[in-house]
Amino acid sequence: MAIEIVTPTTLAIGSKVLSRHGAIVSRLAAIDDLAGLNMLCSDKTGTLTKNKMTIQEDAPTYEPGLNQMDLMKQAALAAKWESPPKDALDTLFLRCHLWCPGIREQLQEFVAAHPQATQIEKDEFYNQRVNDKLQEALSDYESLAFMPFDPRTKRTESTVRQKSTGQIFKVTKGAPHIILALDNDHEKGHRVHEKVTELGADGVRAVTLAVSEPLNDQWVMDAEPEEQDVHPVWHVTGLLTFLDPPRDDTKDTIAKSQVYGVPVRMITGDNILIARKTCKDLAMGDLSRPGWPLIEGPEHLPLLGADGKAPKDLVEKFGSYVKHADGFAQVFPEHKYLVVETFRQLGYKCGMTGDGVNDAPALKRADVGIAVAGATDAARAAADIVLTEEGLSTIILGLEIARVIFARMKSFLTYRIAATLQLLAFFFIAVLAFKPDEYAATTPVPSFDAPNWPSFFSLPVIFLMIITLINDGTLISIGYDNAVPSKYPERWVLPIIFMVAISLGLIACLSSLLLLWWCLSSWQPGSVFQGLGIGGMDYGHIVNVIFLKVAVSDILTLFSSRTAQEFFFQRKPHPVLFGGCVFALCLSTLLSLVWPCSILDNVPVCGLGYGQDRQKIALWVWLYCLVVFIIQDCVKVATWRTIMYFNLFNVNNIVADKASHTEDEQAVLSGDSNTTVVEMQPMINPAPVPAPAGHH
Repeated sequence: MAIEIVTPTTLAIGSKVLSRHGAIVSRLAAIDDLAGLNMLCSDKTGTLTKNKMTIQEDAPTYEPGLNQMDLMKQAALAAKWESPPKDALDTLFLRCHLWCPGIREQLQEFVAAHPQATQIEKDEFYNQRVNDKLQEALSDYESLAFMPFDPRTKRTESTVRQKSTGQIFKVTKGAPHIILALDNDHEKGHRVHEKVTELGADGVRAVTLAVSEPLNDQWVMDAEPEEQDVHPVWHVTGLLTFLDPPRDDTKDTIAKSQVYGVPVRMITGDNILIARKTCKDLAMGDLSRPGWPLIEGPEHLPLLGADGKAPKDLVEKFGSYVKHADGFAQVFPEHKYLVVETFRQLGYKCGMTGDGVNDAPALKRADVGIAVAGATDAARAAADIVLTEEGLSTIILGLEIARVIFARMKSFLTYRIAATLQLLAFFFIAVLAFKPDEYAATTPVPSFDAPNWPSFFSLPVIFLMIITLINDGTLISIGYDNAVPSKYPERWVLPIIFMVAISLGLIACLSSLLLLWWCLSSWQPGSVFQGLGIGGMDYGHIVNVIFLKVAVSDILTLFSSRTAQEFFFQRKPHPVLFGGCVFALCLSTLLSLVWPCSILDNVPVCGLGYGQDRQKIALWVWLYCLVVFIIQDCVKVATWRTIMYFNLFNVNNIVADKASHTEDEQAVLSGDSNTTVVEMQPMINPAPVPAPAGHH
């Protein structure tokens, strides 16, 4: 029952902590997956960048008589200009300050006149005036048909009619390589390509515009748009340039992520040059690689089969290509999905961050899908974790919290196994090996008590229930325990947990059996109890002594199991956990002292508070338990060191490579960051995730 209670409780507490820092968890198990994350894929626009684009003055034109405002008008015509903008790119063009000269000064005057104005009111003031000028500028045009942006076509298209002339033509805007393919003027295409390359080297993005020749002789006014049979002749008119700067914390987040053993790979539909520049600016990928950054295009990426499923030979054909790239550009949504799937089939626990509809399939397929602030409804619905605040630093916070929770879960399982082994092994051996009536027959047990000594040893069921309930109740507080996040991805290595738990349970079990033997032989001359001056014990008192010993040992075992390979005193427990354990120990001790003398399940019981000088027995049992606990903790540490020395279960597989961080990496971990919620301490991760062979 404890696992069903403690596991969800611990995860729920972690979810609550994440929510306070702007991360909503929609699937509790995602916290466990986040702890083991060892690859993070990320969309670029709106995820690594702010998605708040700024128009630039550089606006090259390729048709005579055009200027930047003419290109702006074409960009607006290629959108649904009569409606509020639906995405960042339309917002850039439809709400640009160029439509309303002096709007910035007007906004400053509005703010000065209304110092209490909210940001919403400021935005409404700005948008209303810009939109009025926009509608005025485009009042001579009528929209006949509109093709929205599609991640596969990478462009929008409008069919418009100029009211004053009656001309019908098409306008389109989109990715440069897509729009250039529409124009047969190769010389112009070469010039545009050179300009886009030049801009990309500086990290400046560009939208290419094209206008068709008049379509009056092809367009049927009364027909539906999908029924039209038109063959436009396109002419590229120019480029509108803009910047989409990275989020303020993106570079720091990527650096910390890589130090924590989680490399970041960018997957974007943008131009390769822009992707390469972004990769350099953010220091993404393998910086030691010759020719870094290696940004791959879509040419050699897999595609979904006719049945809509991933290829069966995904790893064999594309594994090396995907694994060694620093990022991917000019990809389609299915590429994002298949890149994530390839990493998963390579053995990585892969996460994905994104914000758009085109990211939703990859977010859904990833082990941990993370939708950033401002994401679309589709992205949020597909994600396991939704960020509600700007910035990516919450992802690092999530990694730390997830690894803290994972450490708590390992502590709980180690303790739960150790405590169960102690109870089962102790009572199994005690029933078979110790016969109290034989001890009563061969030792000077008082005649009034001898009939109470049964043929086999057992505790009343109510005592077992009390031990279990007290332990399980205390275990719930482990969700609040102080834990140190591993610096490497976590994974479950159950053989190690079992080995450590067996070492803890074995010492506790042997010490309980030894104490039972001392109690049963307490009437023999020269026995341990006789030598200590305790003397012989009534059987009812013996039962309560064992109850107290098992209860106290179980709780003390928790203090040892929670510190993994460290000694129990090297990490102080959380006050909630410590208070819960103190309460459990006090309650167990009190019950062992005041339990009335009676018969339970045909077993005589008698509180240690009854009888001359019997109260000292409880103190003696406590001292015995403390000594056993110290021995138990030393054996646990020795077990851990043996496991690591002989590299059992490949426990040291990546620690040797990563244990010595560079000075820069250590600075990242110990810098003035607000994301770390627990004190980082040097430690060897008992169960790091092995990177697939050949991983860089």
